[in-house]
Amino acid sequence: MDKMVNAEFVHNNQPTLLMDLDFYQFAELIDIQPERGSHFIHSMSEPFSEEDIQEKVLHNWLDHFGLHFHQLHASGHLDKKGIRNTVKA
Repeated sequence: MDKMVNAEFVHNNQPTLLMDLDFYQFAELIDIQPERGSHFIHSMSEPFSEEDIQEKVLHNWLDHFGLHFHQLHASGHLDKKGIRNTVKA
């Protein structure tokens, strides 16, 4: 808990953060108020369907906040150092 941050911290430090949200945590964006034009990377390993209701809801959230959508399919896992190196590249 000593490393926990709140929505205000995330809002004020957006340029330096990479945040992980799953579908059921999107309501957190209301408190965070992400900067328009920020990037959202949707990463999944299983196939997806454009007709999936979660996909429509996801895009409604992103459109509301003006976030750029990037779809990446991935399989495998990175540790924190690997994620940092990927983002820096």
